[in-house]
Amino acid sequence: MMANVAGHSNLTMTRECKTRMADLTTPTTTIYGAFFIMGSVFTIIANSLVLIVLWMPSNRSRSNKILTSLAVSDLLVGLVVFPINAYQVLAVGGLINCPVDYTRVYFAVFLEGSSVLTLAVVAFDRFILMTKYNLYDKKSVKHLTVGLIVAAWLIPASAPAFRWVGRVPYLIFIFVIFFAPFFILFVSYFLIARALRAQELLLIKRRKESFIIDSSTTPGDPGDDSKGGNTGTDIPLDDITEIQTPADSKRKSRMRTEKAHIKLAKAVIWLLVVYFCCVTPKNIWIIVYLADSFEHFWDAHSHQNYYIFAMLAVSYNSFFNPIVYFWKNPQIRKGLKRLLRQSKNRLASMTNSSTMY
Repeated sequence: MMANVAGHSNLTMTRECKTRMADLTTPTTTIYGAFFIMGSVFTIIANSLVLIVLWMPSNRSRSNKILTSLAVSDLLVGLVVFPINAYQVLAVGGLINCPVDYTRVYFAVFLEGSSVLTLAVVAFDRFILMTKYNLYDKKSVKHLTVGLIVAAWLIPASAPAFRWVGRVPYLIFIFVIFFAPFFILFVSYFLIARALRAQELLLIKRRKESFIIDSSTTPGDPGDDSKGGNTGTDIPLDDITEIQTPADSKRKSRMRTEKAHIKLAKAVIWLLVVYFCCVTPKNIWIIVYLADSFEHFWDAHSHQNYYIFAMLAVSYNSFFNPIVYFWKNPQIRKGLKRLLRQSKNRLASMTNSSTMY
């Protein structure tokens, strides 16, 4: 009798527990499971390399510290979110396992939300760097940046509190987490692109001015000697080294700094483009799901197929971010080359020492 009651209770719980992917079947689950496993492996490797490079003493700049927060969030997506998704779609009974589903949803909101919000902090940092450089090193701006990074972790971590309040407040909370950064990043993209264009034009102008100054200050006149090797003195032209004044050195140093800032700004623009591509399917799902909560019009099977695709796309944002770092950030690219060179030399020395015995 007790066994029958327990079995009936379990059956009731199973019926009441309806996950967002309960109706998916093979081969859909198998295909997505393979993508989740590959995403986990690649995301862990790529973000681990990024963190090793960013922790090098020569790379511990303020902007790179913000990227470190983003890389940690992306690494945790590879360590936690991808494996839970893979388990849920591949394990027997995983699609109807509510504790696993709740855990997956929480970590997805927490880590992917943290990644998105930290990306907004990266855009803010680049915007200040490009447009308000005189304020960039002020303590108030530094403290604001630190506060924004802390908020990027604490806000999505509070998701269970909103889930406890109710379904609609929780969905609105999710909507705000993923849509507020969307508009912040869109505005930042426009402002950074505009500042980037203005900075490039200014840099071209300064290069022209520098060329004119350098040409007008060239010592001697090579046309004074028929051989073209004398400058009016007994010193050959080839032996004359360029003499730079402090003003010349300061001007060229400023141009190098501005060029580095332009490269950093271009890198963050690519991060924003990748983010838009990866998170848009989930934002569309959130809008349609909110609308479907009030008037049911979405077929359950179509809804679940689109949902798992949206989850896959937003999770892969954590894999594409480090690719953008290595592609568009010269400092991180040089750090990776140095790391690979050191590893190669260490492996060669270990091989040589082993052959001696």
